[in-house]
Amino acid sequence: MKTKIIIIFTLILMFIISGCTGFSRDRAASTVDTEFHKGTQGLDMRFVKNNPPSLVYDYEGTTNQQEVTVMVELRNKGAFDISSGKLYLSGFDRSIIKDISESAIDFNIEGKSRFNSEGGFDVITLTSDKAGTVDLTDFLGVDSIQQKMIVHACYNYETTAAPVVCIDPDPYREVGEKACKSNDLITGVSGGQGAPLIITKVEEEMAPGKVFFKIHVSKSGPGTVVGIFNDCPFDVKYKDIGDILSYTITANTLGATSTNSGDCEPSKLKLIDGKGVIYCNFDATTDGSAYKTPLNIKLEYGYMDSVSKQIEIRSTASPN
Repeated sequence: MKTKIIIIFTLILMFIISGCTGFSRDRAASTVDTEFHKGTQGLDMRFVKNNPPSLVYDYEGTTNQQEVTVMVELRNKGAFDISSGKLYLSGFDRSIIKDISESAIDFNIEGKSRFNSEGGFDVITLTSDKAGTVDLTDFLGVDSIQQKMIVHACYNYETTAAPVVCIDPDPYREVGEKACKSNDLITGVSGGQGAPLIITKVEEEMAPGKVFFKIHVSKSGPGTVVGIFNDCPFDVKYKDIGDILSYTITANTLGATSTNSGDCEPSKLKLIDGKGVIYCNFDATTDGSAYKTPLNIKLEYGYMDSVSKQIEIRSTASPN
């Protein structure tokens, strides 16, 4: 009898453990499949350790001049591929740190996806032709000087979101069960969309034959949204900051099998203090029952970001 009890207990325990394991596996698979469109970052940029070094010596009159190499790690932590991005190096006196090209360096880096949950990674050397050499011989009496190495990144990016909304042909009817109501909480925007510009909130109001949306947009990253990519980074005007290149918003509001575009304002979105609002109204079906459908939102914009490091250059010249 005691043996039977032990066997039964063991079988029950194995069933519980296997059930929990399966649940965990399902949860993990779901996360892998869906989470790449989460997050609030695009390009992450940082210097490779000691490139450039914090301290450089000018060995005057010798062949042992130290060189300044600038290398940056690039990680695309968003869900959009960057193509034809550009890196620029500035912030220092080119008569002190010489032989560094002023030309932009092009880069491409893939975003996160179902098959690459971490996003693309690359290391780029901005002093590719020749590392910069330091020279203080033209500056008498200068024992040391601080120089700032700034790497600017300019690239185009996109934000896509698909919050689920309710289309109710008869919003005032309270009789009977409905699949949804237009005042339901709209889901699908929390946690960002894998981009530095995110949809933070969508509000809906339904009337017979019409549906209205108020879409809140916010910049979440440390960089700057710019409307004219070709002016980035040195010719960007204050009036161009916060300009969104374009946006499209579509939804199946007519009960058909294809989506339709809404009438949205403003025609050109501009962020003020990193925030903006889009107002859209759609013609909506007046037949059938209520249903849920994605509101497809796509924002296209230029983005500018930078990373910098202060370095010290010391002279080794003998005192007169």
